[in-house]
Amino acid sequence: GGIHRGARRSQQRLTLAGYLVIYKEEAAELLGWFNQLTIPYAGPEEVGPRPVLITWKTSFDKLDADTRFWLLVFAHYAADPIPEFLLDSAPEAPDEVKTRHRAALKAIAQAETYSLLTRYDDPPRFKLHRLVQHIIRLSAPEAERASAWTMGVRVMAESRPGDPSDVRTWARWNPLQSHADVLAASPTAVIQSEHLNWLLNCLALLLFTKSLNSRAEQRFRDALKLNEFRHGSNHQEVATSLGNLATFLQATNRLSEAEPLMWRALRIDEANFGAGHHKVAIDLNNLAVLLQDTNRLAEAEPLMRRVVKIFEISFGKDHPNVATSLNNLAQLLKTTNRLTEAELLMRGALKIDD
Repeated sequence: GGIHRGARRSQQRLTLAGYLVIYKEEAAELLGWFNQLTIPYAGPEEVGPRPVLITWKTSFDKLDADTRFWLLVFAHYAADPIPEFLLDSAPEAPDEVKTRHRAALKAIAQAETYSLLTRYDDPPRFKLHRLVQHIIRLSAPEAERASAWTMGVRVMAESRPGDPSDVRTWARWNPLQSHADVLAASPTAVIQSEHLNWLLNCLALLLFTKSLNSRAEQRFRDALKLNEFRHGSNHQEVATSLGNLATFLQATNRLSEAEPLMWRALRIDEANFGAGHHKVAIDLNNLAVLLQDTNRLAEAEPLMRRVVKIFEISFGKDHPNVATSLNNLAQLLKTTNRLTEAELLMRGALKIDD
C-alpha cells in the first residue's frame, strides 16, 4: 500500500507554517522540560539536539491515545527494524488478538504520517528512531511503561514464532531476536507478566541452539530466578526451570554443576506429584543418564528401574516410553557385562516398537 500511505501523509502532516506556530508556543515550555531531563544519545556526553525534541513533541501531541500507547510498546523493543508479521493475525486467533493487531497497525500508520517511525516494504517492517524510543520511555509514567512492556512481550508470544530449537523457525526468530533480548533485559520487566517465562525460555533455547552458550545460560538462570521469585522455591515451574538449566549444563559438559539441580528438581516434583508420576520418571531418567555419564553405574541402575516401573504403571506396558526406558536400562546392563538380562530387555523393547 505505498500509494495509500502517501495519501494519508498529505492529509495529516502539518504544514511548515503550522509547525512554526506551535514551535514558538511550545519551545519555552519544552526547553524547561528538556533541561530537567537530559536524554543520553549516541554517547554519554552527547544529547539530542533541542529542535529535534521540539519537533518530536509537536508531532507526539497530535497522536491519539491508542497510537501513543503502541509507540510506547515498541519503544521497549530494540532500535532495529520490527517485523510487521508480529501483527499478522492467524485466522483462528481470538477476536481480542485480531482487534489488538488492527489497532497496532493503525497506530503504526498514524505514527508514520508524523515521521515518528520509518516503514520498509520488503519485507514489511518498521523502525522507531533510537532517540524517539528514549524520549517516549522516559516521559511516560511508570505504570504506563509497565503495561506497555507487558503488551510488548504479549504481542511477541501471540505471534507464535515456533520452537526456537528448530532451525526452520529461525526465519521468524532471527528478526525478533534483538527485540526479545531487549525486552528480557528491560528494567521495566514486570514479574507479573504471564509471558515473561515463555520469553526467557525461548531466548535461552534460541541462543543455546546457536551455541551462544554464555548468553543462553544467563537466560536459563533468569527464568529460574523469575519462577523462584514468583512461586516460591518448591513449585513445579521451578522444577521445570531447574531441569532446563541442568540439561544445558549437562550438554555443555558441566556435569558436577548439573547434578545438584537435577536432584532438587526431582525432590520438588516428587513432593508436588507423588513418587509414581510420569514427570518424576523423566527427572529420574535425566539423573540416571548423568550418573551413567560420570561412571556411577551402581547409582544409576535403581533409578532406571524406577523409570521403567513408573512408565509401565502410568502408560501401560506397550507404550513407547516403556520401550525407551527398557533400552536405556539394557545399555547400562550391557556396560556392566550382564548380557543375558540386557538381551531380554532389548527384545522386550523391540516387541513394543514393532
